[in-house]
Parts: sequence; C-alpha cells; structure tokens
Amino acid sequence: MQLSLKGCAVAMGVLWAVMIARTVVLALVWHLTGPFEFVQQLYFGWISQSWSGLGVGVALGFFNGAVAGAIFALLYNAVARASKRPM
Repeated sequence: MQLSLKGCAVAMGVLWAVMIARTVVLALVWHLTGPFEFVQQLYFGWISQSWSGLGVGVALGFFNGAVAGAIFALLYNAVARASKRPM
C-alpha cells in the first residue's frame, strides 16, 4: 500500500494549521499564553497574539504541515517499496 503524496500533504497541512489556530485563539480569548509562547519561539516571533497573527499562523502552519506530510509520504512509500523486494 502506498500513501498519496498530495493527500498526506494536505491532511497534515490542515491539521497543523488548525493546531496553530487553536493555540492563538486560546491566547487571544482565554489568555492561555504557555502554548502560545512555545509556538512563537518555534516560528521565531512571526506569529503575534492578534487576529492578524492568527492568519499568519494558519498560513505558516499549513505550509509547514504540508511539507512535513509530503516528506512523511515520500519516506513511507520508499520503505514500503523497499520491503516488497525479495532478499
């Protein structure tokens, strides 16, 4: 079985973007800044605690998640192909 490169990339991109959005909204609405500070360090301060920071965070999160999902699918497919070869 092989993973779809595009499907895995989109799925991981959406998942990562939703997690970043959740973290920024928690910081904005309920002032829970612990997870937000971690995300801000991860993205070198590009994501601010504002509604515009939410948009930037979602865009960056989708891009990073899509790249990670594509790399995962490529590695998974390579290992799956290698394990089907006779020894």
